[in-house]
Amino acid sequence: VDASFVFYYESDDVVAYSARSMGRINAQIIMEKLGGGGHLTVAGAQLKGTSLEDATAKLREAIEEFTRGSDKE
Repeated sequence: VDASFVFYYESDDVVAYSARSMGRINAQIIMEKLGGGGHLTVAGAQLKGTSLEDATAKLREAIEEFTRGSDKE
């Protein structure tokens, strides 16, 4: 496992993300795509007014964008 991502309802209308990486995947870049930030190996983000289904789709999209552009990172 190179990275892990957890997300959950922090409150009624806020989904919180927590990302951890072993260093090969830049967790910060992925979380920045979701409006958050952090460091290479530890990062997070919060989205307001979204469902868990939409939060899942946005995370997958951010990971795919990172993967497609990882040769440039």
